[in-house]
Amino acid sequence: MDSPELASALAQMCFDKHGEDLVILNIEEAQGGITDFFVLATGQSGRQLQAMADFVRHELKAIGLLPLGVEGYDDGSWILLDYGDAVLHLFLPDTRTYYNLEFLWSRAPRVPWEPLEPEASEEEEGKQEAASEEVVPEQESASEEAVAEEEAASEEVVEG
Repeated sequence: MDSPELASALAQMCFDKHGEDLVILNIEEAQGGITDFFVLATGQSGRQLQAMADFVRHELKAIGLLPLGVEGYDDGSWILLDYGDAVLHLFLPDTRTYYNLEFLWSRAPRVPWEPLEPEASEEEEGKQEAASEEVVPEQESASEEAVAEEEAASEEVVEG
């Protein structure tokens, strides 16, 4: 995965966990050397920031990418995940306003990015339809059995 793909993937993962005010800054163009991209996201609580960080780490670990460093996880007001070519900054709103990295790195161009909305594939939709069709007949047969049992029980009471 190259640097722009990594930055976009980080932003998308944050979006998927309800991250807000997502910004990708091209740090390489502003001042080469430290990293290629900063990805900034805001969450509304420390737990949300930790959930975003956990999700990112889990997803990237699955494809063999581990962070070079993690900072601020326990504090929860600013979590930094350093993936070398891209650094993810997760902020609470007040912390993001206070440190204002967009201003500090104002020479870094913003990278245009649009989130991908999750869409079910046709195959997944087909599986969901098949599953719902399977449930309905089972429910009907169970209902028919219950009715038959009730009728048999009421016949025994009438005969007895």
